[in-house]
Amino acid sequence: PGQKAEFKGTLVNFPYRAGQYQHIGMLAAGAGVLPMYQLIRHVLSNPADPTKISLVYAARDESDLLFKKSLDALQDKHPGQFRVQYVVEATSWWRMWAGYTGKIDAQIVKENMPGPSRSSILLVSGPSAMEEFLSGPLTLDAAGWVNQEPVTGLLAELGYRRGHVYKL
Repeated sequence: PGQKAEFKGTLVNFPYRAGQYQHIGMLAAGAGVLPMYQLIRHVLSNPADPTKISLVYAARDESDLLFKKSLDALQDKHPGQFRVQYVVEATSWWRMWAGYTGKIDAQIVKENMPGPSRSSILLVSGPSAMEEFLSGPLTLDAAGWVNQEPVTGLLAELGYRRGHVYKL
């Protein structure tokens, strides 16, 4: 009693209200799926929240896909509201892989993410190389929070701008 504990980890400050967006697109890789998973569970736990969620989750191979069973179960339980697509860089030759292979690219974004609009947002979270390729380098403001502008990279090429993309 009276002792302090300090926890370190991903610090995400994404302000979300139920029904704030019609559609949330999520582009995640590696451990970047952790804040996405938290938000997915939060949205889907509220029956009054109709927000659609589309997650594209990339990893080196199938064994690196954290929460895959849980994500698949949520997709099965909420088929009209939540959809997940997986991207793996390499597949085992003896396994049948029905998902995407390679890295997240323009085709995958176009096929799975909501287009740029005021009623949707794209969240990006993963290794810095992926984030930089998709939405531009992460910079911090004076308070140490991720700077949300400018949006560059692949998402800018596809027409996404500030307000369409949130970097985690």
